[in-house]
Amino acid sequence: MLIGVSGYQKMEPLPGVARNLRRLKTLLTEPDLWGLSPRHCTVLSNPRSIETVLDAVHAAAAEAEDALLVYFAGHGLVSLKGDLYLALPSSHAERIYSGVSYDLLRSQLVDEASARSRVVLLDCCYGGRAMDGYMGSGARAAGVAGFAGPVAVADSAAVEGTYVMTAAAGTKQALAPPGEKYTAFTGELLRALEEGVPGGPDPLSMDALFRHVRGELAAKGRPQPQQRARNGGTSIALVRNRWAVAEARRRAAEAQRAAEAAQQAAEAARRAAEAEAARRAAEAEAEAEAEAGSGRATAPGTTPGWERWARWGWNAARSLWSRRPGRVLLALSLVAGLLGGGLYLYVRDPRECAAEGVATVAGECIGVTDGRYAFAKGIEEISQWIMDENAKVLQSGAPSVSIALMTSMTTSDSAEERRIQNRLMGALLAQRRANYVPGKGMKIRLLLANPGRDGAYWAKVIPRLEDLTKGPSPLRAVIGLDANTTRAREASSRLAARGIPVVNASTAPVPAGTGDNAPTGAAQVMPDLDDQRRALIGTLKDLDPQGAVLVSEDNPSDLYVKSLHSGFEQIAEKSPFPPQLYTASQNPKQDRAREKKIADIASEVCRQTPEIETVLFAGRAESLRHFLNSMAGSLSCAKQDLTVISGSDTGRLTTDPALDRERLRGPVKVRVEYATGFHPDAWRRSSAPKTGGSSKSLDALLHAAKSGGRLSADVGDTMDGTLVATYDAGLTAVAGINLSRAEGEKLPGLAAVASIWPRLNGPGRVEGASGWICLDRSGSPYDKAVPLVQLDFTSKRPALVAVAWPEGKPPSKSCAVPRA
Repeated sequence: MLIGVSGYQKMEPLPGVARNLRRLKTLLTEPDLWGLSPRHCTVLSNPRSIETVLDAVHAAAAEAEDALLVYFAGHGLVSLKGDLYLALPSSHAERIYSGVSYDLLRSQLVDEASARSRVVLLDCCYGGRAMDGYMGSGARAAGVAGFAGPVAVADSAAVEGTYVMTAAAGTKQALAPPGEKYTAFTGELLRALEEGVPGGPDPLSMDALFRHVRGELAAKGRPQPQQRARNGGTSIALVRNRWAVAEARRRAAEAQRAAEAAQQAAEAARRAAEAEAARRAAEAEAEAEAEAGSGRATAPGTTPGWERWARWGWNAARSLWSRRPGRVLLALSLVAGLLGGGLYLYVRDPRECAAEGVATVAGECIGVTDGRYAFAKGIEEISQWIMDENAKVLQSGAPSVSIALMTSMTTSDSAEERRIQNRLMGALLAQRRANYVPGKGMKIRLLLANPGRDGAYWAKVIPRLEDLTKGPSPLRAVIGLDANTTRAREASSRLAARGIPVVNASTAPVPAGTGDNAPTGAAQVMPDLDDQRRALIGTLKDLDPQGAVLVSEDNPSDLYVKSLHSGFEQIAEKSPFPPQLYTASQNPKQDRAREKKIADIASEVCRQTPEIETVLFAGRAESLRHFLNSMAGSLSCAKQDLTVISGSDTGRLTTDPALDRERLRGPVKVRVEYATGFHPDAWRRSSAPKTGGSSKSLDALLHAAKSGGRLSADVGDTMDGTLVATYDAGLTAVAGINLSRAEGEKLPGLAAVASIWPRLNGPGRVEGASGWICLDRSGSPYDKAVPLVQLDFTSKRPALVAVAWPEGKPPSKSCAVPRA
């Protein structure tokens, strides 16, 4: 039972409460958390009367059998006797009785509820005057003699088998900070549910949840929540701990990989030993035959062929071992990897990491460089260009600051290698635009920060970045982090917490619910998963759910999949076809089982055409490829046109050689549409929106690429979005740096840059190549364009279908961000 009041007639409105309710329902109904059926999760928004609230709680209490959760967010009022009242839209601070008496609500829990576990969450104040940013009214009650305060209220509110958590203690108000998406207490609660509690139990007990939320609020200097429980109420566990689930899977995957690597190494060593023994036996046999043919006997104590070995063997051995032993070890490692089935496209000799700011960690070269060190093959020329640009900045003598591109530059995947090159190119082009466009802006140096494969060693890179915030051309921003990964989110939060501004550049960033309460200084330039989903769902408002089916990966640790599943589920609820789920995989054996399950689902979908017209696919690109290839092999799918709709990860299929394009061009009639972060035609068509972006920004990017003379980029290079996203992140960082420099100040301070993001809207918006970037108070782009495109089975360039918007329409000319 979720109750919230966001609109008040005679008290300060609380717009964040409405968002509290929506997000909390979404999370509680997600299968990997509580898995509550939507029909068992009642939302009561802005109830008009006391009876409405009590009737709803009465019905919930009577229905619940195992667990009952009652949540309230809104203003809290306290009577002269210290009794708690929950304010309704028409309530007034001077008429406490106009709210819902908690005693009456409590009686419903005592008299009517039969659930073994009863949990009450109260995000409201217990006194204090109503003021901007605070959830509370009733100034008289807060100061009266004998006022018991919220601790006493919590004690009196406790019932048998009930756990109570309140948002604040004493006479302190519960915060609803202006500009934040959620109220302070519920925001941290949502974050804990979304990401899990590090080190906490699974399932997550209320006590563990409370301690984590309390610690996060304490770190931000915000009011501290309180808890009360009876009969072991602190042990009540309603939800799974996503952190523990993800950690268990990660450890299992690591153990599996370690076991497979050990098995491969042992097998490679065995085969190498057998090959060496066979070679020696063959040589001995040949020598024996040669000796027998010449009639020459072997001297006692010698080995056949010793003269030949004496002639060239030592020199050959020396050429391999004494001069560069690391080369032989490297070669043997590559051979062992090939024999064991693993191919590493790029492995450095650890001794080659000896460059300033670069160190060896677990055989990888990680650290920060100005371009004079190339972390991987394929980026040597770009690194050299960056180094030359940086040298020109220092030689100019003009005031300058540095920005760092932080992204993994170690990979064994050729497609990812190309994306790394595009990220570097995007950052370089942003640097060149900043340095060569006339104006009074700062000169920019570009640093390259490599946290290792999959960002594994980000914590070791951050101290080096901190050191670079001091001295000549100091670091003033970090760009490029892929906030869709747990490690990148942790790195972004750590940097922002240490005062280093961050601009995330992922085309599939972390959901806004997590980013909104991040430390000041973190921003992002691409629409987050929640915005992408809202824009995509907005384009499907005319879709007939009677002909739609949801196909989804069951992977609670993947934010991308969960976001799509949540959005598509709203449509699929009205579908006559049950959702089709397949499980995520952790090893090759599970991959085969997953592929078979996906093929079975595809076959079933094809069998039910033409009744099924639309597939809502909530899964990664690799799984979608298996699904499409399976459909291509089914003649049943040739009966009717079929549309598959998915998210931005589908863009990886544009260059996937394993996609069966030939058969997907016919006879199977499949149309694949997906949301993406960028498309070059979004602003080039006659029907392009008048606001929200322009072709001039993309043209400026391409001009900057061509003007370099050494390297170039064209529209084709921008198609996967990584180049453009990184370029826009660089532009945003530069805009913030220039805007934060006070008049007469030589260099802007870190704190000034970290606090500047909310000013990059309206006249201060960034004209990004992907569209206007108008940052809100949390550093997230407001109403950012989301192109909807169609996968082309003939070329590698998807066709633009439409430009969608999270708010349902383009932003105004002013690009003003409405107050939360």
